[in-house]
Amino acid sequence: MKFIHSLLLLFFGLWFVDLSGQSLRIIDAITGYPVQDVIAYDTQAKVNTTSDINGHIDLSVFSPEDQVHFEHIGYESLLFRISELQSSTQLALYPDTQRLGEIVLSVSRTRDEKKRVSKQVAILSDRDIASVVPNTSAELLREAPGVRVQQSQGGGGSPVIRGFEANRILLVVDGVRMNNAIYRSGHLHNAISIDPFSLSRAEVIYGPSSVGYGSDALGGVVHYFTKEPRPGDAQPWRFFIANNYDTRHEHTINHIDITHSKDNWASLTSMSYSFFGDIYMGRKRNHGYTDWGLVPEFSKNNRDFYQDQDSANPNPNRQRNTGYDQIDLMQKFVFQPNPENKWVLNLQYSSSSDIPRFDKLVERRDGELRYATWFYGPQKRLLISPKYSFTSDKKWLREGVITLAYQQLEESRVQRKFGSLLRENQIEDLDVFSANADFNVALDQSKKLAYGFEFTHNELQSIGFSQNLVVEGNDVVDLVNYMLIPSRYPSKSGFYTTMAAYIDYKLNLDQKNTINAGVRITNTRLKAAWNEQALIDARLGKTTNRSNALNLSLGYVFRPNDLWELRSVLASGFRAPNIDDMGKIREKQGKLTVPNPFLKPEYAYTADFGVSRYFDQRTSFVQLNLFYTLLYNYIARQPYMLPFDDSSSSFETVTHLGDELETWANTNVGEATLRGASLQWNTKVNKNLTYGGHVNYTYGITREDQIPVPSILPWQGTQHISISNRRLNGQLSFVFAGQKLPEDYSNGGEDGLEETPVIGVSSETGENEYAGTPSWNRFDFRLTYNVNTNTKVGADLHNLFDVHYKEFASGISAPGRSLRLRLQYRF
Repeated sequence: MKFIHSLLLLFFGLWFVDLSGQSLRIIDAITGYPVQDVIAYDTQAKVNTTSDINGHIDLSVFSPEDQVHFEHIGYESLLFRISELQSSTQLALYPDTQRLGEIVLSVSRTRDEKKRVSKQVAILSDRDIASVVPNTSAELLREAPGVRVQQSQGGGGSPVIRGFEANRILLVVDGVRMNNAIYRSGHLHNAISIDPFSLSRAEVIYGPSSVGYGSDALGGVVHYFTKEPRPGDAQPWRFFIANNYDTRHEHTINHIDITHSKDNWASLTSMSYSFFGDIYMGRKRNHGYTDWGLVPEFSKNNRDFYQDQDSANPNPNRQRNTGYDQIDLMQKFVFQPNPENKWVLNLQYSSSSDIPRFDKLVERRDGELRYATWFYGPQKRLLISPKYSFTSDKKWLREGVITLAYQQLEESRVQRKFGSLLRENQIEDLDVFSANADFNVALDQSKKLAYGFEFTHNELQSIGFSQNLVVEGNDVVDLVNYMLIPSRYPSKSGFYTTMAAYIDYKLNLDQKNTINAGVRITNTRLKAAWNEQALIDARLGKTTNRSNALNLSLGYVFRPNDLWELRSVLASGFRAPNIDDMGKIREKQGKLTVPNPFLKPEYAYTADFGVSRYFDQRTSFVQLNLFYTLLYNYIARQPYMLPFDDSSSSFETVTHLGDELETWANTNVGEATLRGASLQWNTKVNKNLTYGGHVNYTYGITREDQIPVPSILPWQGTQHISISNRRLNGQLSFVFAGQKLPEDYSNGGEDGLEETPVIGVSSETGENEYAGTPSWNRFDFRLTYNVNTNTKVGADLHNLFDVHYKEFASGISAPGRSLRLRLQYRF
C-alpha cells in the first residue's frame, strides 16, 4: 500500500505540471523564491537586461536566435538560445555552492567570510540537503568531511567529530543549544528530533568552540538552521510536497510545508510524518564471518503483547524490532515592519513512537535472549523560541540578535526480561530555559568586534518504578504492584545552570592577513538530590558542583594570493560535568554505572593547522587539516567501589534489580591526547563532471595508562563522481572505513567490542574473544531528474553490492541494498 501511495502521489504531482506560459520568471531551484538582479546578456555583451524584485525578466530585447547568458553572483551561470525558452514560464538557477560556501554563519555567531575564518568549517547548503534528501538530520551529517554517525537501533544517529561524541559535541538549532543536563557521554541520538525537510543549512565547526558556545564544544559544533519565510514575497502562497519510499525497508516519509507572505509578515508551516520499517542487513559477507549480526530469534513482545518465549526469525537478515515512526512539526512567524527590525517566533515539536533498543533485544545471557522488551518510550521535544534582530546607528549595538527559548523534553526507558512479569520504567522530564544576546560593534572595515551573553537553566524530574503485568493469553490487560526502583538520574531534584559572556575580535591586517581572537568566561552550577528509596550509594543524599571556566582562542589566516589559504588556531574548550556525568545509574553488559559526585570539569587544548589550494577560479580545491588536542581532567568510565554497599560480598559489585553487577563510574583519569589529519578535495573536470572526496585519520590515548580513548575510528573516507546538467543530476559514491583492532577499543564499553565478531573463547578467563570491527566499503548511486522547475523525481540505490558490515561502535548492522524513490513538487 505504501508503494501504491507513493506512485499515486508521483502521478498526482506530474498531472499538475504546467509547462505553458509567455513570460519568464527566474527562481531559486531549491527554495522556489524569485531571484532578483540576475543579468541576462548576449554573447557579444551588447544587449543586457536584469530581473526585478519578483524575478521577472524582459527578454524582448533579444532576438529568437540570440544565445543569452544568465548570471548572478550567488548562482551557477546558464546559457540558452532565446528560442529554447519561448515555451517556458520559469527558469530555475541552482545556487553556486562554492560561492555560498564563502559565508559562515556559526563560528562567531554572526556572518563571516569563510576566507577570514581560521577554524575548519563544513557547510551543508540547501542544495546539498535537497540533493541528499536524508532520512534524518543525523544522516545528513555524513555528508560533512570526517563526521561519522553511530547507531545502536533504527531510531539512532550519534555524530562523532575528531573522536569526540555525544556530550563532547554541541548541537545547536537556530541559535539555541540542544545540549542539556542529561546529554550522555556514550551515544546520543537527539539529532534525529530535527526534521531534515525543515532545514535550510547546516554547519559543522571542527575543534574546540567554547568561546562562542560554552560547555560541551570540545570536538566541535553542529549548527542546524531551519527555513525562514520572507515577508513581501510576490507569490503570497507557496506549497512544497515531498514523498520518499524505500522499497526494501518500507521506509516512507511524507512532508508538506506551506508558506504565506504579506507585506511585513510571513508564516511557514512544516509537517513531516516518517515511518521506518525493519532494517535488512547486507548479504554479501566480504569480511568472512558467516553468522555475524544475523538475527535467528527475536522477541514479539511490546507494550500490549506478551509472549513468554522468543520466536524464530524466518529471515535472519531482517533485523526485527528496528522500526519506528515519528512526527515533526514546525511553525514560524516572521514580522518585519522595517529593514531595521525583525521578530521571529519559532515553534518546533517532535515526537516518536516507542523505539526498540535493538542491541539490547539481541543481547544474550547463558545463550538465551535476555530481554523480552527494551525500548525507548516516545521521545518528545518541544521548542518555543522568540527572536529579535535589529540594526541601529549606535556604535556598541550596530547589529544584534536576542534569542529566548524554552525546551520541554521527555525521555523514557522501559525493559522486561524473559521469564519475568516485572516491567521496569525510567522516565525523565526536563525543562530548559535559555537566553542569548549577540551584538556587533561598529568599527572600520578592517575590524570586527562581536560580544554576547548566555544564560541557561535546566530543571530535571527523574523517576524509576516497576509494575507487574497482568496477562490474559497474549494480551497485557493491566499493570499492578507499582513500586519505586532506582531512577536513572537523581530522583528528588536536579538543577543545572550556566551563565557566560564572550568577546570575539577579527582584524584584517591587510588583504592577505587576518587575526581572530576570542575569550569567554562561564560559570556552571549543578544541584542534585536523591530520595531515600532510590539511593544506590549510601553516601549520597544530595550533591552540588560549581565551576568557572576561562576559554581563549587565537587564530591566524594567511592568503598569499587568491589560490592559497593557510589557517592556524590555538583554542581551549571545556565541559562541565552535567547530571548525566555525575548522577546516572545505568546497566550495560553486566556493568552498572553509578553516580560519582566528585567529578571535575574536563578541558581541551587544541592546535589546528590547515592549508587550502584552489584551482580554476576556485571551482576546484585540495585542503589539508591537522590537529592535536590535549585533554586535561579527562572524564572516562572506570571501575568504581561502593565501600558501604552490603548487597553483595564485594565492594566492586552491587546487586541491582536482582543481578550482581560490576560497579563503574565516570571519573577524572588525568590526561589524554588526540591527534588527526583530514584531506579533502574537489575537482571540476568540466562543466558537468565533478570528482571529490575526503579521507580522515584519528588517534587517541590516555597519557598515563596508555588506554585507548573511546569513539575513535582510525581511518574513514569517501569518494564521489557527480554529473549534472539542467535536467539530470547523478552521483556515484564510494564510502569506506578502516579496521578497528580489539586492543584499540576503550575499556569503558562505549565502543561496543561485544558487537564485533566472536573468534573464540579465552582459555584463561573463559570469556569470548572478539575480532574488532572489520574494514568495509560500499557503493551508492543517486539520480535526480528535474521534470520542470516545479517537479523533481529521483531514485537512490544504496549499498549497490549488498555488503554486510557494521559501522564502528554501532549495535546494528548497516542497511543492505535498497532502492529509494523520491518525489518533490512545489507550486
